[in-house]
Amino acid sequence: MTLRQKTAPLPSLILLLMLNWCGNAHGIISGSAAEDGEFPWIAGIIKKGNYPSPALIGGGSLVGDQWVLTAAHSLDSETSGTIEVWIGMNNLSDSASRVVRNVLAIYRHPDYSSTDGESNNDLALLLLDRPVASVPVIPILDDPSGISVGDGMDVAGFGTTSAEVAAASDILMKAYAEVTPPVQGTRLSPRKIRPK
Repeated sequence: MTLRQKTAPLPSLILLLMLNWCGNAHGIISGSAAEDGEFPWIAGIIKKGNYPSPALIGGGSLVGDQWVLTAAHSLDSETSGTIEVWIGMNNLSDSASRVVRNVLAIYRHPDYSSTDGESNNDLALLLLDRPVASVPVIPILDDPSGISVGDGMDVAGFGTTSAEVAAASDILMKAYAEVTPPVQGTRLSPRKIRPK
């Protein structure tokens, strides 16, 4: 897939917040592999243990040298001792390029809730056991007033790459997306949009 030219470069924090707000983003569908170093702040949230491949349970972004923003629903069955964070790699199987950190604490949004696959206030911050100095944090947009419906952006992450296949990709994927208007008064889920 060829990405269309973006109308304005937007940091991927906007995407992360939109995906977390919607509550159930599970991957990059119809995307292409990200270039090495294109999204260094993207994190994989990995379940600790002896698994045949990385046990990816979610994604996130490095928002401070010791903080990762992620979706709270990914952590419903987890504690800080059951997960670790991998940052700075384009391939989850590439142990040489990733930075690994343990998690000291999980801070879920105080109004987070998840029922029947629908999530509200689906945000969590992970406090890492030590700073990450070798990877830049995600660029934060200071003034969102310049963002308009229809502006283009790249979205990136690990996860499902096809609507038909539930298996996650070990490769960091990206796709082109456009800013859409906020959906006021609705809950979004993978299969439906309905009034609150």
